[in-house]
Amino acid sequence: MMPSLAMRVPGVLALILWVGIGPLGAAPPDGQEPDALNPDDLEITVTNATPLDLIEVRVAPVGSGAWGDNLLEGSLLPGAGTEAPVVIKGGAPVCDYDVRGVFEDQSAQEEHALDLCDLGGYTFE
Repeated sequence: MMPSLAMRVPGVLALILWVGIGPLGAAPPDGQEPDALNPDDLEITVTNATPLDLIEVRVAPVGSGAWGDNLLEGSLLPGAGTEAPVVIKGGAPVCDYDVRGVFEDQSAQEEHALDLCDLGGYTFE
């Protein structure tokens, strides 16, 4: 006896999903963006209101004493309102950060003990 269409559809659907989009939880194919932020990531907006290119943005949890990796992709041009989103990977559980920006002339600006969860970003002035 041949199985009914209802019994065959789940198997066919599973095959289509496997072939068409890959197994659940697999990494996206090359050239495609991964899913949005991880729930533990903290996205903030960095604004450069200085006359210099901003070339690095680093953060550190308050009191850690060690700056993290550069969060800025490329540089952020000078000028009022020039902004870019940056993501602090795994940063959402911690809200209080020290922020450091480095400019094209290698000068730096730091601000300490900022609640980035509440502020949503930082402006270098």
